[in-house]
Amino acid sequence: MIYKNEDALAKEWKAGTRHGAYFFHGGENYLIERWAGQVMKEAGGDTFNLHKFNGKKLDVDALYEAVEALPLMAERKYVFVDDLDWKGMPAPEQKKLEAVLTDLPPDCVLVATAKAPAFDSKSAGGKKIAALFDKAGCAAELGPRGTSGQTAFLKSEAKKGGCTISSELCRHILDTCENDMLSIQAEMAKLCAYAGGGELTRAQADAVCTPKTEARVFDLSKAILAGNAAKTLELLDNLFYLRESPVMILAVLIRSFADIYRARVARDEGRSADEVVGLFGYKGREFIVRGSFASAAGLSTGYLRKALDILYRCDRDLKSSPADDRVLLEQAVVELFVLASPPR
Repeated sequence: MIYKNEDALAKEWKAGTRHGAYFFHGGENYLIERWAGQVMKEAGGDTFNLHKFNGKKLDVDALYEAVEALPLMAERKYVFVDDLDWKGMPAPEQKKLEAVLTDLPPDCVLVATAKAPAFDSKSAGGKKIAALFDKAGCAAELGPRGTSGQTAFLKSEAKKGGCTISSELCRHILDTCENDMLSIQAEMAKLCAYAGGGELTRAQADAVCTPKTEARVFDLSKAILAGNAAKTLELLDNLFYLRESPVMILAVLIRSFADIYRARVARDEGRSADEVVGLFGYKGREFIVRGSFASAAGLSTGYLRKALDILYRCDRDLKSSPADDRVLLEQAVVELFVLASPPR
């Protein structure tokens, strides 16, 4: 059976559906680990009937022996392969694993995971291994949860830390921090420890949560557009202090100004932010559109074209000039600031 998402898997699990083989893969490693643990929990801590293998260095012969061995004073045994590297396996080993999956004994539950970003479910190999597990039991693709699911997760993590958190603050954290669930979990643990209990506040979150590069550079673009020289240079210096590369900063800065330009053109055409989200693939990154619409309100398309030209020339120079990358980026930021300063 193929499960396209966590909801489909959870529904069947709650209904009591169980399989002889599970393959958990997708873009959300937290969910992959959680569901693998959920299946393995049914072993009830029986170490005699639980066998674990490193999927990066899988000995398929040893796996076969574990699969075929009789369970010891139990109905079934569990075999777990962590982070299966199908692509890296020699062809003969792949054939052996295929044979194992084709004839699993009924008293064995085989669980395997393949984690992002190494595993590509769209590749020929990814489709092959998923199809093999589909025939043997099931394959479940566990991608990122939607905003409501992530918000619920944030609230549950806050509760574990003795705190409460509003939906508004959840959205702020999801907008500004890395929002894979392992990162969210780490950020919430840090935030709850800092707060020491009670209702979490935005000031606390801004003080200790680590914003993603995209959010930091978006703040940089806002400081430039606001004509705040001190804030602009402070943010740029902080990015360098955090060892963000000039190439990465420039790439995100270009994307940020392109987002604002797109919002400006959409405004001129009478389009809404929701329409832009659908038209240009911002699903899951709606905060960028909201911020871009706000930033575009007082800007002209002519100004934004000039700004993008400055960034284009900086990108060209970074890739072709022997000059120091940091100096070239700082020069471009100053040019943007100067361009933003006079009335436009």
